[in-house]
Amino acid sequence: MKHVFPLLDALRRGETLGVEYKRDLDAKNKRRPVSDETLAESLMALGNADGGYFLLGVDNAGNALGIHPDRSVSLADLRGRVSRKFLSAPPLVAHEYREGDRRIFAFYIEAAKQNPYQLQSGSLKIRKVLGGKQGPENIPFSLAELPQWQAQRGVHYDFSSQLITDMPWGEHERFLNPLSLDLLQRRIADGKINNPNLRSVSGLEQQMDTLGLLGTVEGRKVLTHAALILFGNNEALRERIPAHAAQFQVFAPDGSLPYNLFSGQPGLEHLCLLLLATRIEELFRGIVPRRELMDGLFRIDIPAFGDDALREAVMNAFIHRDYTIPEPVIVQITPELFTITNPGGFYRDVTPQNILFHEPCSRNQRLAQACADIGLMEKSGRGVDRIFWDQIRFLRPMPSYAESTDDTVRLTLSGGEGSLKAIRWMFQYFSDIPDMRVRVVHGGLIHALIAEGEASRDTLIAALSGLSKEHGLRAITELINAGLITRIGHGRGQRLILSAKFQKDLGMPEAFVHQAGLDRENQQQMILRYVEVHGSITRREAAKLLNTPADDSVYKLLRRMVGNGRLTMTGSRATARYSLPKA
Repeated sequence: MKHVFPLLDALRRGETLGVEYKRDLDAKNKRRPVSDETLAESLMALGNADGGYFLLGVDNAGNALGIHPDRSVSLADLRGRVSRKFLSAPPLVAHEYREGDRRIFAFYIEAAKQNPYQLQSGSLKIRKVLGGKQGPENIPFSLAELPQWQAQRGVHYDFSSQLITDMPWGEHERFLNPLSLDLLQRRIADGKINNPNLRSVSGLEQQMDTLGLLGTVEGRKVLTHAALILFGNNEALRERIPAHAAQFQVFAPDGSLPYNLFSGQPGLEHLCLLLLATRIEELFRGIVPRRELMDGLFRIDIPAFGDDALREAVMNAFIHRDYTIPEPVIVQITPELFTITNPGGFYRDVTPQNILFHEPCSRNQRLAQACADIGLMEKSGRGVDRIFWDQIRFLRPMPSYAESTDDTVRLTLSGGEGSLKAIRWMFQYFSDIPDMRVRVVHGGLIHALIAEGEASRDTLIAALSGLSKEHGLRAITELINAGLITRIGHGRGQRLILSAKFQKDLGMPEAFVHQAGLDRENQQQMILRYVEVHGSITRREAAKLLNTPADDSVYKLLRRMVGNGRLTMTGSRATARYSLPKA
């Protein structure tokens, strides 16, 4: 590695995040020069920040004192000795400055890229500006900082894929919960999995390999964090991944708390995700109220909160959470709301506004894939579609992530009964449409019109946050062609409403009559006000006033006003003028 060092004076303008000075005196024994370990720690901290320069033989004020007289090794030898203190030798360049008879040793270290620099001794530090008068400091580098540190460098840090080097597969019985492994075998035998390769391999070790839950260190197979999260026993999880925890709360109508459970304690005895998710699903079935809708021999089960939405919400919380933050996933249910909160903000560029249409993006990819493989979650990674679809098909408010912060993601689902006829129509119509994305978009637009009554094209598209205009316009056209939506008006004033037949199917035919009739009445009032001011109006002038083409629809509207006595007509069809009747 080549590097051109600047003039010494340019580096002596004060310590910064990228420049550090040190007198060549050992902190414990002033008669000795600084140790190689101390030099390596300073360089490591610089490199784990943004890289930079280290000057040996300069005091904090920038005065050149020179290296210790007892330092007998050459600069090249010192550079080599310091490099060997690192677990992996960093890109390190050395240069000697002279000021009179004083020698200054300078080092330049490149910024660490994918992983932080670390010393053989286990030391891990980073240089930071903490505020105050003392300037930048070299402080311990916390594991909790690593995901953000790597994200800033464009590197994906997958906590779940990290190897646990002292948990060899040969001793897995010490670390894994046998009940979770039994449940895995039952899921495979019953076909409740998404990865068919699990059926074709024999033995637990091969299954774990197929799930990507094992790694190799020095020829030995070891567990990953994902393996421990999914199948680990309580003791191993508490020791190695204490952040993996859950709290489950249910509030009664009177505000009391009949359920307040913590994972690893009675009610949620097991910590591992396979057993924990299964137990939470059992709790949902016993707690969430349900009713039935009968349509002949067809039965629709209507829970207060959709089963698919709850299952996917719980799995998403554990899969996308930040395991370096020591906080639990919190599930809360009231008679009106379901809320789930997980530590760690949205990953990368996901936001509450684009989450529905953002491509799958998991903070813990290894764990997400394994959960999909064993059938715990949507295999496509689009579980958010199912969350939205469950709210849409039961005609409940859209899922909300509005209370999320930089440090937490909070999903809120609202309950509600909805219209039984509309719910039945949703189930029957969309049962023949397997594409979940089409269900969400088409169903979401219909959902918005049922809720609002009418909307402009842009307003309707905006009802599904993140839906592109191109995709939205195409979906609206498809719904119009299917006879589910109709247009009222023309040009900028055009509105969209549910079609007359569709509203009749939903049990609200008067809504169409009101909406369409109101539109015609508004148009007639506009024409009458124009005639009152200008004395008369032509078909072309009426079309311009109503912002619509001068076609037969305008002519029919004017003739209708003549027929009901609101206007009189003078002249032929093309050149006719329409005036108020004479008193």
